[in-house]
Amino acid sequence: QNLLFNESDYSHEYPFCWRCKSPLLYYAQASWFIKMSALRHQLIKNNQKINWVPEHLKEGRFGEWLREVKDWALSRERYWGTPLPVWECKKCDHRQVVGSLEDLNKNRADAPATLILMRHGEAESNIKGFCSSYPEQKLNPLTERGRKQVLASVKKIKPRSGEKIAAIYSSDLLRARETAQIVADELKIKNIIFDPRLREINTGEFSGRPVAEYQNYFGSFKDRFARPAPQGESWLDVAGRVRDFTLEVSKKHLGKKIIVVSHMDPLFLIQTSGGVWGLDETELAYQTTVKNSSLVLGTAEFAEFKLNNWPYDAGGNLDLHRPYVDAVSLKCSKCSGKMERVKDLVDVWFDSGAMPWASQNKKSKIPTSLKLRGASKNQKLNKSEFPADYICEAIDQTRGWFYTLLAVSTALGEGAPFKNVISLNHVLDDKGEKMSKSKGNIVDPWSVGEKVGFDAMRWYFYAVNTPGDNKLFNLRDIENKKRRFADTLVNSFLFLETYHDRAPAALSARPDILDKWVLERLDNLETEVSGYFEAYNITSAARAIEDFVDELSNWYIRRSRRKFQKQNMDGEKLAAQNTLTEVLKRTAVLLAPFMPFLAEWLYQNLKNLEPGSCISQSVHLERWPIKKTQIKKSEVMKVMDKARAVVALGLAERARSGLRVRQPLNALYLSPSDYNLVGNVLYLVAEELNVKKVLSDRKVVKDSVVLDTELTAELKEEGLVRELTRNINEMRREAQLTPEDKIILYYDVRAGGDFREL
Repeated sequence: QNLLFNESDYSHEYPFCWRCKSPLLYYAQASWFIKMSALRHQLIKNNQKINWVPEHLKEGRFGEWLREVKDWALSRERYWGTPLPVWECKKCDHRQVVGSLEDLNKNRADAPATLILMRHGEAESNIKGFCSSYPEQKLNPLTERGRKQVLASVKKIKPRSGEKIAAIYSSDLLRARETAQIVADELKIKNIIFDPRLREINTGEFSGRPVAEYQNYFGSFKDRFARPAPQGESWLDVAGRVRDFTLEVSKKHLGKKIIVVSHMDPLFLIQTSGGVWGLDETELAYQTTVKNSSLVLGTAEFAEFKLNNWPYDAGGNLDLHRPYVDAVSLKCSKCSGKMERVKDLVDVWFDSGAMPWASQNKKSKIPTSLKLRGASKNQKLNKSEFPADYICEAIDQTRGWFYTLLAVSTALGEGAPFKNVISLNHVLDDKGEKMSKSKGNIVDPWSVGEKVGFDAMRWYFYAVNTPGDNKLFNLRDIENKKRRFADTLVNSFLFLETYHDRAPAALSARPDILDKWVLERLDNLETEVSGYFEAYNITSAARAIEDFVDELSNWYIRRSRRKFQKQNMDGEKLAAQNTLTEVLKRTAVLLAPFMPFLAEWLYQNLKNLEPGSCISQSVHLERWPIKKTQIKKSEVMKVMDKARAVVALGLAERARSGLRVRQPLNALYLSPSDYNLVGNVLYLVAEELNVKKVLSDRKVVKDSVVLDTELTAELKEEGLVRELTRNINEMRREAQLTPEDKIILYYDVRAGGDFREL
């Protein structure tokens, strides 16, 4: 008809399923929303109270999300999940949001049945103290006092004018039948319906025997729930049958009154488990022990009971999910019409955001009239648990759990839901690609843990980089971290164990500057790590411990080796031994949050090696060190820092000259100021750099060194001896010899080479 004006191709983005890659079709649909845009300012304000790690997320990825916050599409068209608590009138379209289970009772569409729950009057079993269940082993009629009790109660039950008792239901045990008959005669009700579901709990082999024997069979009230007496019933069994009865007669007699005559346990369970209050076994056990509890009826006592307008599953259990919640109808407050729940469900992310309130039972499902523990109507969040001190998840939770917690908390006027966030970036493969099953590049963490140890894997993630950075996972990196840190720490203990000696009681320790330095260095480390922990800077804390262990091994132990290797114990060796024991113990305490197994291994081995050094049962029961106000910089620390800096410069000079440390040199020259500062530890510098002497020279600039690199014949010969010694020690290690093992050494001089001259 020549109506088409133009036809052309149009390129546009098309959605695909992220999982199966199938093309998707978008279409418009009516949904329920939470107007988060109205809370934008408050969301941003609450975010300012949160400490973010990494810090840039606060104003970056997360802050930008809040500044551009969209209204929350709350509803979902699924079958399973939290039902949207909105009821809609089929007559006038009025909608009502339900805020609690009590609202379901208050707005119920049909008047509920009223059950007058009455316990039988006093019987012979109550006087003589024996169990009486079906089949009755002994004749158990009402006593004369019991009949009078029933008559007195009936006078209180008599309906007001115009009211009518629709029916009497009763247990078929003798004492209940007699009670029901008295009630029927007094109220002029002809028909009594005997229902076996109302019988007393079946005490099995204890029927006819003393009640005390039955009670002693159970360890506690809670024990009665799942554990029946031999050939008898448990409380769970009784709860099931009285629950079925309650649901059936309540539905049958809507808007009417009925009398139910039964026994103490079944009537108690009707009001709790049978009444579908949702009480767990612990709470039910508690209720049975409450003094003067209104739920435990005395002989001939009664109580009114109305079944809640709540959703129950096929077993009579409270279940707020579909399809049961959809069967609950309400009365419209506008036109008195019938209201039914809309079929939508709530976004599961709302459940995640409501977690603090769900776990705290803020709006209890149990009516406050029962006065149950934890069921206060206006219960506030426990301030010791909210806001949370700390939350940790992957970076994608900036649009997920981090946000939903803040959104729900802000909407409820509760402020920020957490104080600190550690947001983790992703673990990628060694090429920087995302791990996925389809790519076949997933690494099984369990197999890695079995291979290198789970502590080593934990340490790698703590120390390799900051939480907000991607991790390019490589097994070799973990092995390197383990070798450089964990193995170094283990070897430090093995060194102590190898040279450890018992000291005479009268011997006094004589600590030298190295001992004082390492203890002060450890004091500073404890303050440093505690500060990092308080700032949630885990990576810096781990790296600080890593640096200290390196200094412990490559400076303190290296320079203290001769003290430990002394054959006889003296004050100097005792001081070094005590110092290293204390240092390793305190390091284990600092390491415990990071590497719990290695820390415990180290702690227990120190305890065995030096009884009294570790007084707690476990390193994880040790007190965390008290944080000092600031890092100490004593004279000892200044001297040792300068000495180590001089050594670093000297090693660099050796490397530039191509001279290995094993080759002795004649002298090292320092500036006068540096020389004077390290005067007390010049011997350490000389030993570490393998020079004969350390001298002062005005020509040397401050913070620099000059090496005398001239090699005399004597120096060369000494270097050859050191090289030979190193080779022999390497061979001893390969042969797994201990220092006590003696060897016979053969050297073939026919091959020539440098060693021939020796």
